[in-house]
Amino acid sequence: MRIEFLIFLLFSFYWLNKYKHKISLHLIVNIIMYGFYAFLWWMMYQPYSNPHHGDKGLGFAFFTIFTIPFYLLINIFNVVRNRKRIDLKEKKVFNINLVGLILGLTHLGVFLFLIL
Repeated sequence: MRIEFLIFLLFSFYWLNKYKHKISLHLIVNIIMYGFYAFLWWMMYQPYSNPHHGDKGLGFAFFTIFTIPFYLLINIFNVVRNRKRIDLKEKKVFNINLVGLILGLTHLGVFLFLIL
């Protein structure tokens, strides 16, 4: 495992725990995480003129394999932490992270379907 991803994970856990009631922070983090995957899917289906057609798929696979565990851990951590909250802000944070978790699992499922 690369040290950059561990630093990213620790940094994300720290800020999301410190500002656990900031809806905008959770929304921005999830948009960045899954916006990156949307960009990867978009790049996969662009016309490719290079004779090495596997290069796009290999990059897509590497990025998914190295980032999906961290993205899922961040969302699982926040869903578990906010699952029994009553406050409206905490419910919104729970829903944002639940949608992020569903998006991450969907991406992982489709990725595994494509490679298996």
